[in-house]
Amino acid sequence: MFRQILVATDLTAKSAYALGRADAIARDDGAHLHILHVVHDPSRDPGIVQAWRVDRERLRAEACGRGRRALIAATRSLGRDVRHTTVEARAGAPADEILDYAKRHAIDLIVVGTQQHGRRAATVLGSVADAVVRDARCPVLIVRAAAPRRRAAAA
Repeated sequence: MFRQILVATDLTAKSAYALGRADAIARDDGAHLHILHVVHDPSRDPGIVQAWRVDRERLRAEACGRGRRALIAATRSLGRDVRHTTVEARAGAPADEILDYAKRHAIDLIVVGTQQHGRRAATVLGSVADAVVRDARCPVLIVRAAAPRRRAAAA
């Protein structure tokens, strides 16, 4: 059904569930899995913006390089065939980068995680997930992280 699946991860536990779900769908459909990690863009920091002679592109490239190394380490356990997987790190605003990547790579399905639980989850998503759902040109699967276990009351 899907040929190009994008999963966005911030490398936290909540996004691990989304990554696992996207991996399962990609394996079932024989799809190519794109794993995207968006890092903070250090060239946009107020002190950097006002500084003279700062190589903003180098700062972005270094941030993306660190993000890519972290992403590769975090996804190594998936054991995916590199011919069917793309990993990329970008610097910028997460929702904007996810949507731009999806458009540029003709993505069929975007998978994002959220940690919302309970009544608020039905009406409020995380800001990134909300923006992606609103503006994506393809289906978006929101994967909720597992609810934290409640401790049994002491008797």
